[in-house]
Amino acid sequence: MPEYKPAHGKHAAAPRQYASAQPTATQTAQGHYKPISSSESKPPKKKRGGVIAAILIVLLLAGAAGGYLYYRHMQHKGETKTDIEAGIEKEITIPEGALGTEIAQILFDNDIIANKREFLDRAAERGDDAKMKPGTYTLKTLMDLDELIDVLCKGPTFSGNKVTIREGITLEATADAVAANTKISKKDFLACANNAKAYEEEFPFVKGAYNNSLEGFLLPKTYDISDSATADDAVRMMLRQFETEVTAAGVSLDGANGYSILEIVTIASLIEGETRFEDERGKVASVIYNRLDQGIALQIDAAIIYALGDKYKGGGVTYDDLEVDSPYNVYKNPGLPPGPICSPSVESIVAATQPDKTNYLYYLVTEDDGHHSFFASYDDFLKAKNSR
Repeated sequence: MPEYKPAHGKHAAAPRQYASAQPTATQTAQGHYKPISSSESKPPKKKRGGVIAAILIVLLLAGAAGGYLYYRHMQHKGETKTDIEAGIEKEITIPEGALGTEIAQILFDNDIIANKREFLDRAAERGDDAKMKPGTYTLKTLMDLDELIDVLCKGPTFSGNKVTIREGITLEATADAVAANTKISKKDFLACANNAKAYEEEFPFVKGAYNNSLEGFLLPKTYDISDSATADDAVRMMLRQFETEVTAAGVSLDGANGYSILEIVTIASLIEGETRFEDERGKVASVIYNRLDQGIALQIDAAIIYALGDKYKGGGVTYDDLEVDSPYNVYKNPGLPPGPICSPSVESIVAATQPDKTNYLYYLVTEDDGHHSFFASYDDFLKAKNSR
């Protein structure tokens, strides 16, 4: 164990109406005035122009109101696609945890339905709006709504390849898992996964990814990937799952606690790399935050192992390992590493946004099962270390 102070673990208004003033006198030929009697007064002429104007205004107002109501109706109805060719087979994936509106958006984007509102209304009328199941489906464009809802409620009948992406594995290992279980080559998968810019439009949260890599953003999960799926299809499936589950867990894709989403995922990956125990995630997160706040190097062994890559020999980090020249060397470089070191679980991402409130700065494995003890002082840390 290096003689450092490490925190390491397992490694329009209406028109106005004016009253007309009636004359009270008339002038004689001699210039004198006399009262106007009722017998001498002439009946007033009807102002036909004013009546016509009022009618026109009423008609205009009625037209405007009708137009507004039609606009609101169309707005509620939503956009309708009119250029879809019916009957084209498409493979789509409904992410686990997807809401009805999210399912409708996926179906709409893939031309399975022409109008999201009509689909959602029909599902609600049937009482099936919360019964549609996640998974991969082979559907046809412009399907009958009742038939489509029946299929989605029954669940997927997918018979393709299941690929499990475990928590805490790297992008490289993810590519290995995909290649081993599908017809997608490792080379093709990595070409897509190392081109984050290609996915920024659909998934803005990957914008600014370090080294243009999607490391950390391909959510650990078991995926159904068909034989016809491309590397791009697989990557988009994983990014969509990340978006769905992370937001469902209450994490903002804009970041938290003054950190960007990239930094939050980076913190989460460090947590994932340091502990596998749910009850320790918040504590490890607190150590990371406390050290960052105090300007103390993170000194997390998991980041060193990532920096070493294939050069890591196993058996724990050595003094020589700590000399590795890498931006991920958090013994030498202050602050966070430039990007995630693995694919963290949703639980670790949540912990990265909600660290426990502690004064811990150190932790050490003290139990045979890998559990850690946490310390606020270096002296207490050393005592525990020396007593093992």
